[in-house]
Amino acid sequence: MKRNLVLVVTLLAFMAFSGDIYAQKSKKKSAKTQKTEQKSNIKKKKSKSSGVEKDIVTKIVNNMVLVKGGSFQMGATAEQGKDIYEDERPKHSVKLSDFHIGKFELTQAEWQAVMGDNPSYFKGNNLPVENVSWNDVQRFIKKLNQMSGKKFRLPTEAEWEYAARGGAKTKNYKYCGANSYNSIAWHKDNAAKKTHAVGQKKGNELGLCDMSGNVYEWCADSYGSYSSKSQTNPKMVRSDNFKVTRGGSFLSMNKFLRTSFRSKETATTANPNLGFRLVMER
Repeated sequence: MKRNLVLVVTLLAFMAFSGDIYAQKSKKKSAKTQKTEQKSNIKKKKSKSSGVEKDIVTKIVNNMVLVKGGSFQMGATAEQGKDIYEDERPKHSVKLSDFHIGKFELTQAEWQAVMGDNPSYFKGNNLPVENVSWNDVQRFIKKLNQMSGKKFRLPTEAEWEYAARGGAKTKNYKYCGANSYNSIAWHKDNAAKKTHAVGQKKGNELGLCDMSGNVYEWCADSYGSYSSKSQTNPKMVRSDNFKVTRGGSFLSMNKFLRTSFRSKETATTANPNLGFRLVMER
């Protein structure tokens, strides 16, 4: 009987030991399963994110408009009338090569897909992104170029004005697409003190929308005085911190919506009436 009791105790101990081993194996298997599921979820999120990024890049590229190069008179041309400011003088000849420019101002959805945040004061996927500094835009462009394998940048001031005037198709309008501004611009008298979805107003001769009004647009150039000399593909680079902005905004009166009107901000300035559009090199 004593021997039977020893056998029973031994058997119970073995069963307990086997149970511990099974529990440990089960625990390890469960942890491994959880890790596998986590990795799978991360891959799915990355795949989904990558898909959104690819769609946004495709959209940005598809919205690029070819601007055929040519020569034009930049600055204080006759149709600008009595609204001309001194920094628009002297009128001068500029020759530009072909380039592609965005049909629309960059939207909040596009910024969000690249940067993962939305700094804008007014919120809406199809509203122009705003409240971004020149320096912020450079960071966005760097990341977009890495993501897309293409070369995006801000337009030079000369490219911006040439495109705003309608390029080689120009009809010499005072504003970006017309001699009256209500049909082509969101401004202080019709915008209700807020931005509006891009592309709601009539485009100019090249089909570019909102180059007058909605938000001011950053240019690549430093701000500086014009020269009377003829120039080819000019870009102003200075050591100071002021960058060119163009086009006027939803807070602007009509004389600030003109094709030749110039303004400036420091590269660190960000506010709700300041956004941008892109140029793409091919």
